[in-house]
Amino acid sequence: MSLIPEKPIVISPTLAATIGLEETVLLQLLQECISHGSPVSSSGFDWITLPSDKLLELAPFWGHDDFRRLSASLHEKGLLLIGGGPFTAHHDFRFAFNENSISISPGRTLGLSLIHI
Repeated sequence: MSLIPEKPIVISPTLAATIGLEETVLLQLLQECISHGSPVSSSGFDWITLPSDKLLELAPFWGHDDFRRLSASLHEKGLLLIGGGPFTAHHDFRFAFNENSISISPGRTLGLSLIHI
C-alpha cells in the first residue's frame, strides 16, 4: 500500500515563485492533459478540449470557482489561451499554451505576452 495513490503533480519551484503556486499546479495539470490528449492545431497553437468534469476529477481539491479564477489568472498573465469562454461547470474547456511566453531559466523572469482570441 502506498501513501500516494495516484501520480504526483510535479511543479517547478521557480515557476511557482514567478506566477504563483496554484497557477503552476494548474499549468502542470493542463500540460499533462496535452501530453496525453489529442491536440488540434489552429492559428499556430495546439488546442485541446476537456470536459469540465475531467478537470475537477484531476484536481479534486479545487472547485469550479477555483478553476475559473486560476485559468483567468493564467490567461491574464499571457500563458494560457482560452477558446470558447471562461471555465464553467457545464461546458467543455478549450485551451492552448502561449508557448512564446513560457520560457524561464534560472535568474530570469518569465517573459509574458498577452494574446486574446
